Amino acid sequence: MRIILIDPAKELVTEQNVVLTLAKLHELIDCHTIDSFRFSWSSIGYVDDNGLYRPPDENGCLPHTWFRDTAYPIAGKIVLTGWPTTAAGDTTACQLTIEEVRSAIVRFANAPLLPRTWTVQKGT
Repeated sequence: MRIILIDPAKELVTEQNVVLTLAKLHELIDCHTIDSFRFSWSSIGYVDDNGLYRPPDENGCLPHTWFRDTAYPIAGKIVLTGWPTTAAGDTTACQLTIEEVRSAIVRFANAPLLPRTWTVQKGT
C-alpha cells in the first residue's frame, strides 16, 4: 500500500509502498500507542498518541510539524493513508502527491523546547 511518511526530525516527506499492519504502523511512527486525525478529504494521518507529552531528546528537541489550517503542531512522525477505509474497515492507499503534502506544511520545528515565560500583570 502507498503511504506518505512525514519525519520532522529529518525534515523529510517520503512516499513508501508497504504492507501496512498495526505492527508496521507502530514501527514507522516509532510509538507504542497510535492516534489518528483527518488530514484532508481523502486522507487520514496516524501519529504517536503521546504527542507533545513525549519527553524531548537529549538536546531538548521534540520535532514537530506545523500544518496550514491547524492551530497546533503534530509531534513526531506521521503516516498518511487514504480515506475513507474500505467497507471491511481496511485502510486504503494514500492518493495525495508529495507536493500536496509539502504544500500543507508550514514548517518543521526541531529547535530545543524553551520554558515558557509568563508575564504577570497586576489588575488596576
